[in-house]
Amino acid sequence: MASMTATKSRDSRSLLADDSGATMVMGIFMAMMVVGMIYYVWGLGGTIIVRERLQDAADASAFGASVFQARGMNIISMLNVLMVIFAVIGTACRLLQDFIEATAIADDAACAACLASVVCIPASETFCEPAAIHDEEWASDSWLGDIASMCDTIVEGIHGLQVVVRTGALFAGGEYAMLGSPNRYAPTVTTPGIFLPGSMSISIQSEDDSTNWACHHPLMYVRGPALALVVVGEFAFFEPISVGWIAGEIAVAAEEFGGGSDSSQHYCNNGSLTFQRVPVDHWLGDGNFQSYALVFRADRASYAWVQGAVAAANWGRIGNSAPNVLGLDVSTVTTLHGLSFADSEYYYEDTSQTSHQEWLFHTRWRARMRRFHAGSSITGSLSSVIGEVESVIVH
Repeated sequence: MASMTATKSRDSRSLLADDSGATMVMGIFMAMMVVGMIYYVWGLGGTIIVRERLQDAADASAFGASVFQARGMNIISMLNVLMVIFAVIGTACRLLQDFIEATAIADDAACAACLASVVCIPASETFCEPAAIHDEEWASDSWLGDIASMCDTIVEGIHGLQVVVRTGALFAGGEYAMLGSPNRYAPTVTTPGIFLPGSMSISIQSEDDSTNWACHHPLMYVRGPALALVVVGEFAFFEPISVGWIAGEIAVAAEEFGGGSDSSQHYCNNGSLTFQRVPVDHWLGDGNFQSYALVFRADRASYAWVQGAVAAANWGRIGNSAPNVLGLDVSTVTTLHGLSFADSEYYYEDTSQTSHQEWLFHTRWRARMRRFHAGSSITGSLSSVIGEVESVIVH
């Protein structure tokens, strides 16, 4: 019995002194900590990926809308140039008609005066022959009027196409912004987004030019090229040396520069024959040229799992680490995190040209992203509240 008691005493002392397995106990707690940290990082990584992909979708939507609008402005610019070509031809035909009429009348008068005068009889052939030629051409010059009418029809059709483009470009950009993201960023985004143009108009920034700028420009656009074409036509079709020829030149100059009917004015501020321009009260960089996109996160369950992963790693507590906006609870802030905004704009690349008319005669319209900011023109009295929300949903 004594030996058994001694043996038990020795076993108890050895058990108390035995430290094998102590590392395993520490390892269990460390493993739990590491697993929690991995779970936490995994959850944060998933959150970041969802947010970044959501923001990519918003950026692509806004930028795509501005690209469509910039292309629309470039198309309108090309159509403006095409209108100029036909306006020059139509104006030149009308000026040539006036030239022929003035030439014929002057040569007829000179011929009649010479025939009635004994002194002018030797020179009558010089004056009467050109008069007869011009009278014959004037009698059969309806082709000039036909060409001018055809140019008017073409210009009117181009103007109608410009109206379609300036409206269609806005709606095409809006459709791209709303429907493009679900196709390219699924499953993060599976529902259509929201598109909001910077200006509340139903078209891009193009309107009928109510000035005479393009028609009265001394060298470019309508007047200068039309007068050059008239000079070429005069030397190609008519006798240049005659009293009538001089009278025709005077008549054309008086019409264009002396306050007469002004044929080139026919294509300015004249309804469906009018060129396009950027509205004079809209300047590059303001809200009228911007596009806003709002994209929703559709896969809310996966995002809730991410939040649950973070909570599990924190022993089931979210704590005060979640953002707090205007006193909103965590679930509301989580909903806000499911939204992404983006802002972009289309602009004219050549800043050296400050005329609104010049901006729509060159294909230099481009698109670019901008830092999102909900201005007072959109939000009104809610701008301060939305500014607080921006701190959560915009990064």
